[in-house]
Amino acid sequence: MKGQKSRASNKPRPAIRDLIKRFPKLRGDDVVSPDGPEPMTLTLKMLSGFAPGSSVTFRTLTKKGVLPSVVTPAKIVDGGTAPVKLNVVGIRVSASAKKKIEDAGGTVK
Repeated sequence: MKGQKSRASNKPRPAIRDLIKRFPKLRGDDVVSPDGPEPMTLTLKMLSGFAPGSSVTFRTLTKKGVLPSVVTPAKIVDGGTAPVKLNVVGIRVSASAKKKIEDAGGTVK
Protein backbone atom coordinates (compact mmCIF):
# COMPACT_ATOMS: atom_id res chain seq x y z
CA MET A 1 0.00 0.00 0.00
CA LYS A 2 1.34 3.39 -0.91
CA GLY A 3 0.35 6.82 0.35
CA GLN A 4 -0.92 8.20 3.66
CA LYS A 5 -2.01 4.90 5.20
CA SER A 6 1.36 3.29 4.66
CA ARG A 7 3.22 5.82 6.81
CA ALA A 8 3.51 5.08 10.54
CA SER A 9 3.04 8.64 11.77
CA ASN A 10 0.36 9.76 9.33
CA LYS A 11 -2.86 8.14 10.49
CA PRO A 12 -6.23 9.71 9.62
CA ARG A 13 -7.60 11.93 12.38
CA PRO A 14 -10.50 10.62 14.45
CA ALA A 15 -13.77 12.42 13.70
CA ILE A 16 -14.36 13.16 17.38
CA ARG A 17 -11.26 15.39 17.44
CA ASP A 18 -12.87 17.80 14.96
CA LEU A 19 -15.94 18.03 17.16
CA ILE A 20 -13.88 18.68 20.29
CA LYS A 21 -11.96 21.48 18.60
CA ARG A 22 -15.19 23.34 17.82
CA PHE A 23 -16.00 23.90 21.51
CA PRO A 24 -14.65 27.09 23.05
CA LYS A 25 -11.90 26.74 25.61
CA LEU A 26 -13.00 27.57 29.15
CA ARG A 27 -10.20 29.32 30.97
CA GLY A 28 -10.00 30.64 34.50
CA ASP A 29 -10.82 29.46 37.99
CA ASP A 30 -14.44 30.57 38.22
CA VAL A 31 -15.74 28.90 35.07
CA VAL A 32 -17.86 26.50 37.11
CA SER A 33 -18.42 27.30 40.74
CA PRO A 34 -18.47 24.24 43.02
CA ASP A 35 -21.27 25.85 45.05
CA GLY A 36 -23.48 26.42 42.02
CA PRO A 37 -24.72 29.75 40.70
CA GLU A 38 -24.69 32.83 42.88
CA PRO A 39 -28.07 33.27 44.63
CA MET A 40 -30.25 36.29 43.90
CA THR A 41 -30.48 38.46 47.01
CA LEU A 42 -33.91 39.51 48.22
CA THR A 43 -34.37 42.09 50.95
CA LEU A 44 -37.11 42.02 53.54
CA LYS A 45 -38.52 45.15 51.94
CA MET A 46 -39.16 43.18 48.72
CA LEU A 47 -41.46 40.84 50.66
CA SER A 48 -43.89 43.62 51.59
CA GLY A 49 -46.48 42.45 49.02
CA PHE A 50 -47.30 39.26 50.93
CA ALA A 51 -50.36 38.94 53.14
CA PRO A 52 -49.86 38.33 56.87
CA GLY A 53 -49.40 34.64 57.67
CA SER A 54 -48.74 33.61 54.06
CA SER A 55 -45.93 31.25 53.13
CA VAL A 56 -42.99 32.45 51.05
CA THR A 57 -41.69 29.78 48.64
CA PHE A 58 -39.97 29.83 45.26
CA ARG A 59 -43.34 29.36 43.57
CA THR A 60 -45.02 32.26 45.38
CA LEU A 61 -42.03 34.52 44.69
CA THR A 62 -42.26 33.83 40.95
CA LYS A 63 -46.02 34.42 40.93
CA LYS A 64 -45.51 37.83 42.59
CA GLY A 65 -42.75 38.65 40.08
CA VAL A 66 -39.97 38.95 42.64
CA LEU A 67 -37.94 36.06 41.15
CA PRO A 68 -37.54 35.57 37.38
CA SER A 69 -37.94 31.77 37.54
CA VAL A 70 -38.34 28.90 39.99
CA VAL A 71 -34.86 27.55 39.19
CA THR A 72 -33.13 30.80 40.23
CA PRO A 73 -31.46 30.35 43.63
CA ALA A 74 -32.41 33.02 46.15
CA LYS A 75 -31.39 34.22 49.58
CA ILE A 76 -33.31 36.60 51.82
CA VAL A 77 -31.04 39.17 53.45
CA ASP A 78 -31.63 41.94 55.95
CA GLY A 79 -32.78 45.13 54.31
CA GLY A 80 -35.31 46.94 56.42
CA THR A 81 -37.87 45.46 58.78
CA ALA A 82 -39.99 42.37 58.33
CA PRO A 83 -43.26 43.76 56.95
CA VAL A 84 -45.68 41.17 58.36
CA LYS A 85 -45.75 37.67 59.83
CA LEU A 86 -44.35 35.39 57.11
CA ASN A 87 -43.59 31.67 56.88
CA VAL A 88 -40.44 31.21 54.77
CA VAL A 89 -40.10 27.66 53.38
CA GLY A 90 -37.18 26.29 51.34
CA ILE A 91 -35.28 29.55 50.86
CA ARG A 92 -31.93 30.42 52.39
CA VAL A 93 -32.14 33.26 54.91
CA SER A 94 -29.36 35.27 56.53
CA ALA A 95 -29.07 35.23 60.33
CA SER A 96 -30.17 38.85 60.80
CA ALA A 97 -33.13 38.45 58.44
CA LYS A 98 -34.16 35.26 60.23
CA LYS A 99 -34.13 37.09 63.56
CA LYS A 100 -36.32 39.89 62.18
CA ILE A 101 -38.79 37.45 60.61
CA GLU A 102 -39.09 35.50 63.85
CA ASP A 103 -39.45 38.73 65.88
CA ALA A 104 -42.40 39.66 63.64
CA GLY A 105 -44.03 36.30 64.49
CA GLY A 106 -43.05 34.36 61.36
CA THR A 107 -41.14 31.12 60.92
CA VAL A 108 -38.18 30.01 58.81
CA LYS A 109 -37.95 26.37 57.73
